[in-house]
Amino acid sequence: MYLLFDVHANDNPVKYDNLSKYSLLFSNKQLESEIEASRSLIQSDKEQHHIPQGKESVQEKKILSQENKIQRLNDKVQDLRRQLVQCRNENHVELMELVTELDQLPLSGV
Repeated sequence: MYLLFDVHANDNPVKYDNLSKYSLLFSNKQLESEIEASRSLIQSDKEQHHIPQGKESVQEKKILSQENKIQRLNDKVQDLRRQLVQCRNENHVELMELVTELDQLPLSGV
């Protein structure tokens, strides 16, 4: 069985032997199987990715909260790194001063 889509839309559809630019022929079974395949794909996609509206909003809020926490942690890490560099610089100066002082002390014989 064939379905005929005729641009001229006359009352007596004509079965064409080949496809013309004015009409499209589809096997009814082929069309049904393609529609069913599309439905099952759409349904499985909905089942896999569909999240109820309320849950979606809760998940978005959780993600935003986590992103904010990550940003705060990154800021703390940067601050700690600055403090570490500052401590190293201060300790380096203190160590250099100590070495200089030790070099200036007279050696006492043992």
